[in-house]
Amino acid sequence: MNPIVLYFASGESLYPGTAILMLAILISPFLRHRWLLRLRNVATWLALIMIIMACPPFPWTVDVVFVATFLLWYVATSLSVGRRAQRLATAFLAALLIVLSGFELQHRSPPLISGMPSDHLVVIGDSISAGIDPRIPPWPAVMQATTGVRLKNLSSAGAFMVDALRMSAKVESEDRVVLIEMGETICLRECLPFNSGDHSTRFSKKWSRQVARSSCSNYRFCRIGSHMARFSGSLQRSTESG
Repeated sequence: MNPIVLYFASGESLYPGTAILMLAILISPFLRHRWLLRLRNVATWLALIMIIMACPPFPWTVDVVFVATFLLWYVATSLSVGRRAQRLATAFLAALLIVLSGFELQHRSPPLISGMPSDHLVVIGDSISAGIDPRIPPWPAVMQATTGVRLKNLSSAGAFMVDALRMSAKVESEDRVVLIEMGETICLRECLPFNSGDHSTRFSKKWSRQVARSSCSNYRFCRIGSHMARFSGSLQRSTESG
């Protein structure tokens, strides 16, 4: 994949975008020349584009509040309005940038998996893990061949979240580490009508009920998802143990 596309797909552009916008906010009160204001305007819109392309998986209400605050600050600092209004808009936008980027940053580091040791990994997923072309081994088979770690691949091509719940019935008591991998098509089909966080929470509850009915009582559950769409971003965020 092109490194530029990969950079934006990874969501990393959120942080330089936030830094550029924060710098523009801080220096705006000291800009007097028109060409400097134009340069600041270019930088602020570039920063906003970088933040949007990062697709941080915040609720839609947070996105609306952030964009409205940005526009309020932009208008207040571009037009001749009162200093008090400018300071309020600046303070509110700066606070939002710090809080939102800080909240997202804490989810960027992979969680430390602890608990009882396991000699194998169980994979529940779609065609990415099951494979499509029988001539090309899927990544679980490659991982098992290269590392020697035994993998139990329950994945199925074309599987959706509801299929993942059915696959969980095959999780046994000795299966302590379970990896769930679901791609973008799953999230676009199943998450579009819902807020991403709400959907993730519902899936967690259904999974917990399914595991409670199975013979597995000591497991480590890790969920991962591509950061390339906001609908699956929240699936990266949580790791549960039961």
